[in-house]
Amino acid sequence: GHYSRAEAAGYVAALAGAGVTVAEDPCRLAPDGHFAQLQAGSPIPILVDRSCASQEDAALYLERGARALSTKPGRVGLQETRGIAALAAARGAK
Repeated sequence: GHYSRAEAAGYVAALAGAGVTVAEDPCRLAPDGHFAQLQAGSPIPILVDRSCASQEDAALYLERGARALSTKPGRVGLQETRGIAALAAARGAK
């Protein structure tokens, strides 16, 4: 989340050019139009981590094209983690 929203696309492109296969939270993410554009224009999945803490969050990101979601049982609980994973799998996301 270090980069600004304006810098995120360039940063992700640079990562992809260097052989990186996923970019975790390149900027402050929200399940909005900016995220949808960032992911749609990215050659690699944007891994949504910090701002995906519930199945509701996961559903919103997936509706906007998320291709990878992070699940952390210690932070959100095992049941919520399993729900997020199931939603991601149903949409073909990691």
